[in-house]
Amino acid sequence: MGCTFCELTLLRSSSTVILEDSVVICIPDNRPIVRGHILLIPKRHVQNVFDLPEREYRHVMYILRTISNGVSLAYNPKMVAVFVAGYQIQEHGHIHILPLNEGLADTLSNTPLRDRDEWAKESLRAEALKVIAALSTSYKGGV
Repeated sequence: MGCTFCELTLLRSSSTVILEDSVVICIPDNRPIVRGHILLIPKRHVQNVFDLPEREYRHVMYILRTISNGVSLAYNPKMVAVFVAGYQIQEHGHIHILPLNEGLADTLSNTPLRDRDEWAKESLRAEALKVIAALSTSYKGGV
């Protein structure tokens, strides 16, 4: 079986794309930790985002800041947390972006998985549209 994140057509059909260009695709996490949990996925398959060629890495960081600003505008959290992932279930480097009003440990302990799964099924598209709307006022494209 191939890499799910490399199968971009599968991602496009199963999720609302928040932002996509030649280097990245941003979609809501289908098992979110909090409402507004976004994945920023480089299109190049690398196990670690830090292994990207320099130009692509800089672009990913630019998009990370852009999406984080959109998440901040859409949810008005106390902070936007970011963590880089890879080498795990998905062996394709990617970045998680989460709006938080409390620490991540508190968020995890206060939101049982069954509750997250339930609201995730109902509202992934709505959550993505909130970020898209916020981006429409701030993102102008390009690097």
